[in-house]
Amino acid sequence: MVWSTNKMQMTPQLEFAITAINSSTSVAVGTWASSSLLTLNPNYEHSPIRRFFRIGTVMARPWVYKKEGGGAAAYEGYCVELSKKLSELMTFDFEFVFPADGHYGARQKNGSWNGLVGDLANGNTDIIVAPLTMTSEREEVIDFVAPYFDQSGISIVIRKRQRQENLFKFMTVLKAEVWVSIVAALVVTGIMIWLLDKYSPYSAQNNAALYPPNCRIFTLKESFWFALTSFTPQGGGEAPKALSGRTLVAAYWLFVVLMLATFTANLAAFLTVERMQTPVSSLEELAGQSKINYTVLKSTATGQYFQNMAAAEEELYRLVDSSLSTTTHIPTTTLHARPSLPMRL
Repeated sequence: MVWSTNKMQMTPQLEFAITAINSSTSVAVGTWASSSLLTLNPNYEHSPIRRFFRIGTVMARPWVYKKEGGGAAAYEGYCVELSKKLSELMTFDFEFVFPADGHYGARQKNGSWNGLVGDLANGNTDIIVAPLTMTSEREEVIDFVAPYFDQSGISIVIRKRQRQENLFKFMTVLKAEVWVSIVAALVVTGIMIWLLDKYSPYSAQNNAALYPPNCRIFTLKESFWFALTSFTPQGGGEAPKALSGRTLVAAYWLFVVLMLATFTANLAAFLTVERMQTPVSSLEELAGQSKINYTVLKSTATGQYFQNMAAAEEELYRLVDSSLSTTTHIPTTTLHARPSLPMRL
């Protein structure tokens, strides 16, 4: 004890020896005294103790996934590289801890949390480095840093449609009834050309003197060939000479032009729409159809969003039903009208 005249008090003189002890040996680290404070042993190599953290994460490509092989560095991904970089800058060791249920974390009915959020809130992990969405409910139990990957909104991912390769796919442009009508028109036109050229007195077959020699004779085979080749840009060739035959051919050619134009336009529209067709483009369209089966990942922010929307809708209907059931019945009264006297303004 030393008396201090200035302070008018007794100051104790304390001195402590600092020793590092492990299971096998002990090393003098230094001393601490009231007068000289801390004095380290120059022969003792002092190094800071590395901290150790349990980092919670989940398997999700490309964030965390298991690489082929094994060992201590058995995982790869963006979150793995981020954790390694943080350990180098902040001087700590770590190990990955995966939740037992494999979920990200959602509030249960009893108020507890599962998944990554539950492990961190219960102290099973120290840090979460994972593709975890920041929500107001999760912020009530854990703290978030600024997100390193920000993806706003809900993404709808649909498997790419496999196009069926078919040599006769062009025939689906028109309905079967239209194809049957075209074939029927071709057959009927061929038969009518043959009949008109055979029995008309003004045809080249029955009145050869009125026409140049070697005119085309429309037999049944030639008539069908003429009707078939009329669909090509080459045309059917020499037309019948009789007026009745020419009138029939003119009407048939008009029909051919209309069918070719219709087929060309429908084929272009069919190929364009097939490439640009999108099954759904919003959540409303997805919910309003029944052909595509859809789902969300359990215990995620998206799954919680749908649960909240369903709970809000259920609560709305419950309030409406309760308000309708508690509405008091208003008795009706009969009003007797009394004729009024006209008033002069």
